[in-house]
Amino acid sequence: LHFLSSAMRELSLQQIFALIPATVNRYLDFALDILARTLRDMPEGAIHFPSHDEIIEDNLLIRARHSWLVGGFASIDGLSLPCQEADDPEVENATYNGWKSSHFISNVLVFSPRGVIISAVLNAPGSWHDSHTSRPIYKQLRSKTPDGYYLIADSAFPRGT
Repeated sequence: LHFLSSAMRELSLQQIFALIPATVNRYLDFALDILARTLRDMPEGAIHFPSHDEIIEDNLLIRARHSWLVGGFASIDGLSLPCQEADDPEVENATYNGWKSSHFISNVLVFSPRGVIISAVLNAPGSWHDSHTSRPIYKQLRSKTPDGYYLIADSAFPRGT
């Protein structure tokens, strides 16, 4: 888990534990499979968009602290996670973010005021801007969000209906 939650590179694991690349890859794949199976079996680990009633409740939680945010029911933001440079030129190009001058994987997360992830786009190319990465979330908002409700976002995301 430390490897997943840090910016550590596989090379560092190889050096710390004196392992060859094939062994490190095998153990990382094994650990990621266990983590994925565990999260799939945990209802608390599921990402689901809120119902109409939950959207209203979330807006009330936000308005209790910020009364002027009438209709806001969650927040959206991007998260760029550092990744290693790939040997494949196409993958290397897709993960390179010129603005940050490094390689990243782009993710966009939507959090409810309860601290629950209610929508996400994960593992998008790091060269994509948050507003482009978020397109699946925009579709979800258009089809599942009642009129008058919206996500609270920074200026990286377009304002629209």
